[in-house]
Amino acid sequence: MGILDKLVRTIRTASQEWTKEESYVKGEAFEKYLADHIFPNSDYELIYRTSSFTENNQRYASASKLPDYRFRCKATGRQFYVEAKFRSGYYWKDDKLEWTYPEQLARYKHVDTHDAPVFLALGLGDKGTSPENLFLIPLNKINYCGFYESLLRKYEVHPSRPVYNAYLWKLRN
Repeated sequence: MGILDKLVRTIRTASQEWTKEESYVKGEAFEKYLADHIFPNSDYELIYRTSSFTENNQRYASASKLPDYRFRCKATGRQFYVEAKFRSGYYWKDDKLEWTYPEQLARYKHVDTHDAPVFLALGLGDKGTSPENLFLIPLNKINYCGFYESLLRKYEVHPSRPVYNAYLWKLRN
């Protein structure tokens, strides 16, 4: 690859970053926040992470249809997925907070198993780097694309403390 090709690729990547929608920027910041603070390397090994917005713009990876992360708990060896969703505005419809669409929910349900369960990490606030509210909901408890506030409150976790593995598995049961 010549220097001109490298320069063109660099400019294209920078342009994509500049024009990326604010919601993608906040979403990627929230994903990083989860990996660093809620599921830290000291307790959880990162097995898999989906491609970024920029990487998928260059060439879409079909594995990006999986939940955002797959972790292994260092204490127990159990693996699980985490799908990160961040909402800076409240997407209320009929008194429910909309978080996804039916096809995406069905894809995640297909991935969700006893050996590798899926958890939805839903952050609310102005900044993906410091959500005001954080909910960790096991996918086996989710049947709809929207949540009533009463359901969300049952799964609220402290937004600045790691989730301990015993609590994670308790949520699932």
